[in-house]
Amino acid sequence: MTDAPIFSICLQWQRLPGSPLLAVRADGVADAQVRHYGRRAGLHRVAIDDEIPAMVGTTEQRDALLCELENAGYEIEEHM
Repeated sequence: MTDAPIFSICLQWQRLPGSPLLAVRADGVADAQVRHYGRRAGLHRVAIDDEIPAMVGTTEQRDALLCELENAGYEIEEHM
């Protein structure tokens, strides 16, 4: 039996101008799931660019989010 990922998720990262923070939006998963895993990794929910919800955090929190998602069985695709 293989440990194939259960879900696929696409993370779109954006560096906030003049800030060390990164914003992330996710496709392929419900907004509530993004909030759940984002909070566990220490990210905060915000609205940017026309009030579209996103999660914001540091590079370290980004790494923690990736670990959370991988541990949950997600196959992750990332874009900057």
